[in-house]
Amino acid sequence: MILSAFFPGVSTRDGLPQALDWLVQCQTKHATCAADTDTHWKPKRLLRCADGLVRVLDTTSERPRGPYAILSHRWGSNPNFIVLTADNTSAFSKGVSLCSLLQNFRDVLDIVQQLGIVYLWIDSLCILHSEIASVYTNCLVNIATHNPSTPKDSAFSTPRKNQDLRRDPSIMWHGFCTTSKLYSLYDWTLNGHGALRSSRLSTRAWVFQECLLSPRILHVGSSQMFWECNELALASECYPLGIPDKVRHAYGHRPFNISARELRPRRDADGHNTRPEPYDDAWKWMIGEYASCQLTYSPKDKQVALAGITRKLAELWHDD
Repeated sequence: MILSAFFPGVSTRDGLPQALDWLVQCQTKHATCAADTDTHWKPKRLLRCADGLVRVLDTTSERPRGPYAILSHRWGSNPNFIVLTADNTSAFSKGVSLCSLLQNFRDVLDIVQQLGIVYLWIDSLCILHSEIASVYTNCLVNIATHNPSTPKDSAFSTPRKNQDLRRDPSIMWHGFCTTSKLYSLYDWTLNGHGALRSSRLSTRAWVFQECLLSPRILHVGSSQMFWECNELALASECYPLGIPDKVRHAYGHRPFNISARELRPRRDADGHNTRPEPYDDAWKWMIGEYASCQLTYSPKDKQVALAGITRKLAELWHDD
């Protein structure tokens, strides 16, 4: 049986209520997801949008109230867009028009506001290489926009890309539609981890690091939104409570931030590591994944992009 996929609304933006529900559930019910996040630490620079103006805040002089989100995105093969420089720092500090930002950045500012988040970190406007690992590790959520080829493109797909749900007919599950008892065949390449791994965003070395270290990831895909955190390995609008384990295991699902979970020691009340980790195997896996990724300014960025991972691993492993 093949059934056309049904999504409420015509744009991937219509998945934002589900994204908010994932975030709220994670914050209120997932104890391990915030275990390694320092909610008091903030990057030196953050964006805030209010009254149609976008400001770059210097958090050393203007302390943010509340958490921040980060953006994982593609710069494109020939990046030519506004970045923070010595010449425009003053203007950004006072506030620039939201309309002056590229479409993907405007869309993500819309997303964070819909999620109830005030602050956003975007690399091209906020980056300081010396703090980069902490930026990802201590964010509330990483918003990964898989649809845009460059920041000029929208984060959302309108209309949503048509697709069918297909799956091995020997394994049948209820479809996502709660108003009827439809069953569907599941196509992993369109509705699961394959839909994310096949996107060009996933080939970027910087994005590998960003997703590896982030406690939560909201993937804005071409047809629907996906969610990953420590306790919900992968959820989608089709399967908002999580893609069934049998399906994930059958298709070899590996979460974007799985190695961070594998590497992070699990400790009991006395501080003892209750799960010794295969550090060597995990490190070899990360190097292999990283080597297959691309860098916009290779090889100049290569050591910098990997440095955040190595510093974080040193923090995770120092007691073991």
